[in-house]
Amino acid sequence: MLFEDEKTNSEIAKMLHIGETTFYKWKNNPKFIKAQHEYAVYQFDSALPLAVKTLIEILKYGKSDKVRLQAAQIIFKRAGLFSDNGNPELDKAKQRKAIA
Repeated sequence: MLFEDEKTNSEIAKMLHIGETTFYKWKNNPKFIKAQHEYAVYQFDSALPLAVKTLIEILKYGKSDKVRLQAAQIIFKRAGLFSDNGNPELDKAKQRKAIA
């Protein structure tokens, strides 16, 4: 419930039939924090296929050259084929060159 961010701390405590003080103690417990982190990693891992599919669709069907170029750069960076050592002026020049 905390990860989904749809309920307040008070609402979650009421749903669990515990006091807010107990809830805050749980939230600050290292085991709880670790479990919450593990859940976040699980959620990100499960969303990865959709994120990759979306990125590829943007690369193919993006509404502008700039958007498609940005998608291509992300893919190249993640594949280790593109360095991020540039500066804003160099990056703009690379974008103009790629679009041309």
